[in-house]
Amino acid sequence: MTKEKPWTIQDEKNLKDWPKMGVTLDSLIFSFEGRYSKNAIYQKMIDLELKEEEATPHQVISSIEMKISSPRSPKHRKRPKNTKCRP
Repeated sequence: MTKEKPWTIQDEKNLKDWPKMGVTLDSLIFSFEGRYSKNAIYQKMIDLELKEEEATPHQVISSIEMKISSPRSPKHRKRPKNTKCRP
């Protein structure tokens, strides 16, 4: 995670006050005039306990295809006992 520039005291105060007045996250981004990214604002709200971090469900998907093979290849199979080898 990259470290972004520190928040000013006034910006932190605004971040605490504006959501109480019903300002949405997208409006907050616009209000800070691009000084902070959406992720930075969201993370700061979590750090200040203004918003709870949402748990995201994780789904595990494997891209490995398993193949089951016999221990010996067809070339190395044993011949039946009563057969002769052809020269």
